[in-house]
Amino acid sequence: MSRYWSFLISIVLFEQVHQASTFCFTQCRTDQDCHGSCRDSSHIPVCDWVTFIFERELCCVCKAATCSSDTDCSGHSCNSGYVSKCNSQHNCHCEREPTCTLDINCSNHCASGYTATCSNSQCHCQRVVTCSSDANCSGQSCNSGFVSKCNSKNQCQCLLKSTCSVDTDCSNHCISGYTATCSNGHCQCHAHKESTQMTRCSFNSDCAHYHCSSGRSSYCRTTFLDGHCDCLGASAHCSRNSDCANLQCSSGHTPVCSLSTHSCHCQTTCNTHHDCSHMTCRRGYYLVCSAAQNNTKTCVCKSTCSMQDECTNYGCSSQYKSYCQSGHCHCAHRCSSDSYCSHYGHCAHSSSRQRCSTYLGNICVCEECVHDSECSYFHCQPYHSPICKNNSCSCKADPVDGIWSQWESWTTCSVTCGHGRQTRERSCTNPAPARGGLPCSGNISEERNCSQISSCRIDGGWSGWVAWSICSVSCGGGTHTRARRCSNPVPSNGGSYCVGDVYQTQTCATAACGVDGGWSGWMAWSICSVSCGGGMQTRARMCSNPSPSNGGSNCVGDVYQTQTCATAACGGLACPTCDHNLVCAFNNTCDSSETCMIRSYLKTRFTVHCSKKEDCAFEQSNLNGEIYCCDDHSCIQRYLGID
Repeated sequence: MSRYWSFLISIVLFEQVHQASTFCFTQCRTDQDCHGSCRDSSHIPVCDWVTFIFERELCCVCKAATCSSDTDCSGHSCNSGYVSKCNSQHNCHCEREPTCTLDINCSNHCASGYTATCSNSQCHCQRVVTCSSDANCSGQSCNSGFVSKCNSKNQCQCLLKSTCSVDTDCSNHCISGYTATCSNGHCQCHAHKESTQMTRCSFNSDCAHYHCSSGRSSYCRTTFLDGHCDCLGASAHCSRNSDCANLQCSSGHTPVCSLSTHSCHCQTTCNTHHDCSHMTCRRGYYLVCSAAQNNTKTCVCKSTCSMQDECTNYGCSSQYKSYCQSGHCHCAHRCSSDSYCSHYGHCAHSSSRQRCSTYLGNICVCEECVHDSECSYFHCQPYHSPICKNNSCSCKADPVDGIWSQWESWTTCSVTCGHGRQTRERSCTNPAPARGGLPCSGNISEERNCSQISSCRIDGGWSGWVAWSICSVSCGGGTHTRARRCSNPVPSNGGSYCVGDVYQTQTCATAACGVDGGWSGWMAWSICSVSCGGGMQTRARMCSNPSPSNGGSNCVGDVYQTQTCATAACGGLACPTCDHNLVCAFNNTCDSSETCMIRSYLKTRFTVHCSKKEDCAFEQSNLNGEIYCCDDHSCIQRYLGID
């Protein structure tokens, strides 16, 4: 029977329902979906099952005080991550569970985009880090005894370390009632016997510590309205869709892994969330068209949402529309204006009334948003970003950083001929910095060299002189030259040629040349120094043909030549012959007309011999040297130092 007819029947049964202190004014999934107030101030809105003839439906109803302490609320059901508490109005309601033992106790604790972990018995939210392997999670911090791993959803998650050496390494691995042991290097949890108590669940991970006998594994067994943990036989053969990639399915179907049976089967594909409207999920879940195997999509049951369209099949009646907020789907009245929502009562946490949100598709809500991410599709003008402010989506002006405009053209060169400079500029206006944005980084102008050489008249300029050439002579005065070019610069565009000489000439080697001395011819022999007994006669030559000058060398050879003469024996003065070491021998006798001449003269060898007395006297008076004329033996002894 349709929900429309159920609603009509509920009106007929209004009196009966009213007597039971309940009144259905909106559909719900949890107490958090029930906003507003009740007519009776002692009642509060809660989410509970209401039966309309043949149909049982979750609705927001007003209930009177039902508890005096939290223990009275033990039978009140809440979603995973919530616990039933007795509030100040003495009514049981669902609150986030303040303590936890494992991460699964915090499954509904965080908004979309965050993952929940249990640390120090408290639930914490951590931004989701995507991964492809455990190596991508090395930078995520976890508490002691936990390690970051890449789970089946390709998200980094803090999990208990499963490796161990002894049982004490597994002390924090199991929940109360189970014993942790180390087996083959891995922590395992054991109970004394297979669990028989009813354990509620939403996912297979909720049953990780549900004990099964050997060869059997725990899983979450789902029904139309609820789910509980059970044990599965050893025939299960898949844990994720990728394990079923080789299963052949007919057209319009794709292989998937059933989380309830861990077996592969073919499931109908979908393109949009509306394609899943004919299927049903257990309480607290709704159908979405989600990516599956081989680039296809299939219908799956979810309990959280991240996009508004994921709530399409949330199950709201015709006068309601579904929307996504804080990671969960909700139902709200459709509306056309704020006044239409005014009769639905005040909001639960403020004195304001519900209003009509056009952003969420014209529905009555107290809170249009909770997080900025829920306003990501809110339309804002350029340089503005959507934010959630006072639980309403609005636009915030973004700081605008300055960006440079394009460079302007270069200015004309600062000179009409030769080398100059030119500049160009830009402005920080594309856009200009605004609302605390950063100014442009860099220079507002730049310059460069420019040249107008091609249009200038250029007069020629001399290069440097090259080296002097070699002198034409080595002495006595000669000449050498050097040259230069008109190339620094070369005259162009009508410029004048260089003024001055190309060549320079100067004298060189002006010093007079040196003249070596040359011998004149020999003079005649002198008269023999004795007339008998062996004498000596000499002849001389002069170094005057030419005489040495200007450093020229002297003549080489003897100035005098000497030869013996009058060798016939005769009586007279004994005159020795001596060598240059004054080793003498008396082997000559001078006659009466002779004297014994001792002579040491420049460039002649030392001699002692008999000589004519007049010749010895001549030489003694005309030649510059040591010349002695001895007529007796004592003279010879005095000058030669011999006996």
